[in-house]
Amino acid sequence: MKTLEDILERFGPLTQAIDQPHLWSPRAFVHHRLPWEADHPALSRWLRGLRLEQTLALEADSLAFDGLDPTYERWAREFRALTRMPSLACAPVMDHHHLRFRVPGRKWRQVKAFIGALQHQQAFEALGADHMVDWCAGHGHLGRTLSKVIERPVRLVERQGALAQRAQALAQRVGTPARFVQADALTQEAWEHLNGASAAVGLHACGALTNALLTQGTARGVGLLAVVPCCHHFLGHQTQYRALSQHGRDAGVGWNHNALRLSIADEIIATEVERARRRQELAWRQGLDLILRETSGQDQYTQIGPLPTRLLRGTFEAFCRGAAEHKNLQLPARWQHDHYEAHGHERARQARALGLVRALFRRPMDLWQVLDRALFLIESGRSASVGKFCPADQTPRNLLIVSRE
Repeated sequence: MKTLEDILERFGPLTQAIDQPHLWSPRAFVHHRLPWEADHPALSRWLRGLRLEQTLALEADSLAFDGLDPTYERWAREFRALTRMPSLACAPVMDHHHLRFRVPGRKWRQVKAFIGALQHQQAFEALGADHMVDWCAGHGHLGRTLSKVIERPVRLVERQGALAQRAQALAQRVGTPARFVQADALTQEAWEHLNGASAAVGLHACGALTNALLTQGTARGVGLLAVVPCCHHFLGHQTQYRALSQHGRDAGVGWNHNALRLSIADEIIATEVERARRRQELAWRQGLDLILRETSGQDQYTQIGPLPTRLLRGTFEAFCRGAAEHKNLQLPARWQHDHYEAHGHERARQARALGLVRALFRRPMDLWQVLDRALFLIESGRSASVGKFCPADQTPRNLLIVSRE
């Protein structure tokens, strides 16, 4: 998608689709019955009857098998059509094997795909920048490789000092002309490295950090901006998402931190061990929730928050007692451990299935925020294009914005 008309043609329907907070805002793990279930009883019964393996399949692919509830299938097909994006065909990128030193395999594939997508779009042709800026560089994997490919020095902007030392050491080891800049991306100290003599890239700069790159890069005349947004819920100094573009502000969107987390709440790249551990934790939390409801006499969810991971290594009983001690919760003197644990697993199964409706909105919300940023760039007089730079199994945050002055 490259033109204002292309983006707006998608942006309007996306805005309308997302404007259904009664479907995506309530969380099934908090409410025993969701508000929309009364309006869609057949859908509710179908979801509550799904086996766990069916739910997991639909989480990975919303149209994974036949026999779907008609309402769910209609929504799934509509949202899939709304979020279908062009792939940025990648030009071949030399492996530069010596640059792969201590780069995880998935990250290396992302780096190669990112650079290949830019080369395919001829982003570096007639580029007058004398250096690159790797925004929120982390270990500097993207910046080091890109510097070698386009033969320009790179400045690695990163806030964390520990990463600074490792990134600098890696750059020296592979002979990349890199300068590490330890600075917070939300401050003037970092912005000073964005100017007309630079081009800037960012691979998974979180929320407000991406916004800082785009707004400051635009204001300071950076010739090329290429960024893959991530972690939309990181709002920096704000409490709600404020659209960057005028079109986005006109839509009246005001998502808070919890709403924004929906757009990144997937398990595509989690290991099976991590997924199993997470399923156990959610089941045990649901069992504990029932105990707390019955003990307090109040049919409402108790926010427990993060718990030490050691509590998941023992039994359900030990988990409940440890959580109660950690959070100062009142438990009954005795309870039937097996009963509540079994209830927790059954409740977690149903809640996860009901969450499939909420999950349908994940990609639309992700894409909406990416297109909002692209619209801002166009409204500011720059070019902007949006597309997928790699498959979702490499990273679900795979939407790349490329903008030229």
